[in-house]
Amino acid sequence: MNYDPQYGAELETRGDWLAEDEDFVGAVDRAVCAEILAVTRMPLFRLQLIVCATADRNDGIHDTIASNYAGALEPWAKVYEQTIASRGFRLRRGITLEQFTNILGAIVEGFAIRQLGDPRSGVLGDDDSDNLAGMAILAMMNSYLEPVGEPEGPTLRELFEGAVQPIEHGE
Repeated sequence: MNYDPQYGAELETRGDWLAEDEDFVGAVDRAVCAEILAVTRMPLFRLQLIVCATADRNDGIHDTIASNYAGALEPWAKVYEQTIASRGFRLRRGITLEQFTNILGAIVEGFAIRQLGDPRSGVLGDDDSDNLAGMAILAMMNSYLEPVGEPEGPTLRELFEGAVQPIEHGE
């Protein structure tokens, strides 16, 4: 891994917060703030942004970037799997752990880019419980996790297809 050597220990700590902290919502808020700050401090993250922006379609750089993402997301997939189980949830039908991990990674990375570009944007809020990234993560988790003890619900797509009213066009 090309990440800061301390990052692995920090990831483990944040993973413990998510899986074990009594205040799960607070743990999500603290973990996402810490993760965004850690990512924005990494020179590799900034370099990757430049490389992504300048990569051509078939120049081989995409394979390197994909490999980097796989290495970065694999430990988080384990954290999410442990957290989901320890908190009494399961993934909703229609989403895999890999998709769940990729969505969360993209949310964090997007907010990290925003934080880098405009630190006064309020992405991280005034304190851990007042951050937009934490709100987005909780919304995503609310959408794709369901309690283990309840009957399996519809996929998110099915849920919305059934709830959206058709648009009536005037004649």
